[in-house]
Amino acid sequence: MNANLTWWGGCRWTGSSPHPLINIFNFFTFNIMSKEKIKNLDLNYSWFKPRRYLHFDKPLTKGFNKEQNNVNLNNHFFHLIGLESTIQSKSDISSKVVAHQFLPFIQFETKTPRLQRLNDCRAVKKLPPKIRNISYASHKDSFIYSYYAYILGKKYEDRLIREELQNNILAFRKIRLDGDSSIGKSNIHFAKDAFDLIKQQESCFCLCLDIKKFFDNLNHDVLKDAWLNVLDIYSGKLPADHYAIYKSLSRYSYVKLDDALHALNISRTMLRRRKQKRAGRYVNEPLISLCKHATEFRNRISNANLIRVNYHKGIPQGSPLSGLLANIYMLEFDIASKRYLENFNAMYFRYCDDILIIIPGDNVQLLKDIQNYISQLVKSQKLQIQESKTEIVFFKKIDNHIKIVMPMLEKDNIMGMSISKKGYLQYLGMIFDGERAIIRPGSISRFYKKLHKAKKLAIKSKDKNRDDILYKHKLYSRYSHLGHRNFVSYVKRASQHFEDHRIKRQVRNHFKKI
Repeated sequence: MNANLTWWGGCRWTGSSPHPLINIFNFFTFNIMSKEKIKNLDLNYSWFKPRRYLHFDKPLTKGFNKEQNNVNLNNHFFHLIGLESTIQSKSDISSKVVAHQFLPFIQFETKTPRLQRLNDCRAVKKLPPKIRNISYASHKDSFIYSYYAYILGKKYEDRLIREELQNNILAFRKIRLDGDSSIGKSNIHFAKDAFDLIKQQESCFCLCLDIKKFFDNLNHDVLKDAWLNVLDIYSGKLPADHYAIYKSLSRYSYVKLDDALHALNISRTMLRRRKQKRAGRYVNEPLISLCKHATEFRNRISNANLIRVNYHKGIPQGSPLSGLLANIYMLEFDIASKRYLENFNAMYFRYCDDILIIIPGDNVQLLKDIQNYISQLVKSQKLQIQESKTEIVFFKKIDNHIKIVMPMLEKDNIMGMSISKKGYLQYLGMIFDGERAIIRPGSISRFYKKLHKAKKLAIKSKDKNRDDILYKHKLYSRYSHLGHRNFVSYVKRASQHFEDHRIKRQVRNHFKKI
């Protein structure tokens, strides 16, 4: 294979000697491509996002990240997939993507504590934590996935507009705020939109459904058919480059983060501080990648049988393309659901695996019919509804105020439909009782636990390193109103958007606890 057209480190590459393209990111030695050729190829780099996490390969250089213009990005993109700057067509890009060898994902677990408040008392029950596997791709692979997310995303958005679904599918998309094209909606806006719709009803049922292990259970054949559908291809065969991407995400290989760190003699502290260690001491040399070169990857990762392969179902949760593919997978489901529900003036919203259906009126038989229809539709997608998370909340306008009506008698569980007795609707991190909305208490509790843990770590580090200012700055930046894009700023934005100071008061003691 021509060394100029391949990347080192692919899990399927078994060369006996180090691959010659170790320094693949020396892209500045290539000639800058002319603006005319970029324009002719219609490549838009709005999809580009620098990623600074540690992986088996090196990230983009700081110099490159500072010059994020189309010409520079174009030059880098073509160099990255082994193309000369004389490229003339997108077919040249496709041929190199087909030949590309993808590196394994790195996978780790996240655990979210869960508590359940018991009925009619203040006691809570501790539930098993919610475990989610997150997989992130190498820097080079992420670059390619992002490019194809841009290509597929345009076609997917066109299809949503055609089907009038652009305001119903909420996750993994940028939905513009009215009158402001630069700012997109967040969960705060989606939750308020839903609550406002509920307030407009004289009475309504809210049916909340959750798809069980969504990313882990995506059927590969259904995904392929949906991919073809979005591309408007009816031959049953994906283009070669799209098939290469599809195969890399359906039969994806991965290495557990702990296994990789152990094999490469990298501690969690080294990973966090991003510094190298020699003779037991940290040196002033940054850790920029997990593997220094291809030989280390081959000997310590590939030959050590640390690479696992997913064969049967599911795609990695965490790649730049995964969210869009999940939406594409559900496209026919979304179309069928909305068309069916429109017959009853019901409203449909889906945020990833969370489905909310607002059904005007108090017709329990209609509610049951809708639940059965949606459940069967989910099964047709080779997925399952997680019954334990299904909730039905009934709202009714009383004295000109919308309120939740909870069943008081056994007969209120009509026709096997169990109406929620919680006294609130939980949706996208907010809870709503008909009059007011607040941040979910569990989220507030987790924030204070993280703050307490970070404070203990800061005190321990201060005693060891005697650097009080540094750790105070980190605490204030991450856990107070002095920082930006943290949980406290999220609560403040929610308070402003809902125009309710009670939301902001949920974290009123945060500064005292630092």
